[in-house]
Amino acid sequence: MIAPRRHSRVPQLIRQLIELQGQSGRMKELLCSQRLVDLLTECLLDRQLAESGFGEPPGFVEGVVRDIALRYQEKLTLDDLAAKQSVSKYHMAKEFKKHTGFSPNEYLIHTRITKAIELLKYSDRSVAGVAAEVGIENVSHFIRLFKERTGQTPLVYRRKWQRPEE
Repeated sequence: MIAPRRHSRVPQLIRQLIELQGQSGRMKELLCSQRLVDLLTECLLDRQLAESGFGEPPGFVEGVVRDIALRYQEKLTLDDLAAKQSVSKYHMAKEFKKHTGFSPNEYLIHTRITKAIELLKYSDRSVAGVAAEVGIENVSHFIRLFKERTGQTPLVYRRKWQRPEE
């Protein structure tokens, strides 16, 4: 069993999931899915930190994770993320990778693709609309990133989700 980090969002996310179960409406499944992804990410981060022996990450690492979660739709640069946390971009990038296993840019892309998956499943937006909503302006670039990380194009992914194989 892995104990959550001191500032872990695990308890908060579990409470939110429980509260969502009492609700109804079109957004319930989407919101539950988002909370589950966030919860699993937190748990994996807690586990990786426990196994790595690195201990608690510096506060600015958690700040960057939160900032990416809140601002993934915007154009974010390493300079922006580091300036907001008042640290050197080189130090921030090194510590972020050490404690999360991802570079800040890879974590941003992962977050965007995760959000794109949700939109492809639960909305009728075009692929271009999904790309724009998750902060990727170039549709071709979005399709390439999506395929690299999921093994299929966004349209193929949507079709498979809408008509699961039996």
